Amino acid sequence: MDGIFNGIRTSHELAKTLLAEPDSLITICVREDEYMAEKVKTVKTHANYDDCVAHKTIVCKKMKGNLR
Repeated sequence: MDGIFNGIRTSHELAKTLLAEPDSLITICVREDEYMAEKVKTVKTHANYDDCVAHKTIVCKKMKGNLR
């Protein structure tokens, strides 16, 4: 996975990164679109037919307008 994705991968990495910064508004940018986090939920990933792995996902809502 390290060769493919070198960003924040775990909840502790995200928390550590955010706690090192002053409290402020957080948005999620995907290309030119900006989103607001609504909630965190657990989802199952079916890696193989006979098993699954649970992980957390951040559910986002697209923002109207742009803060930048």
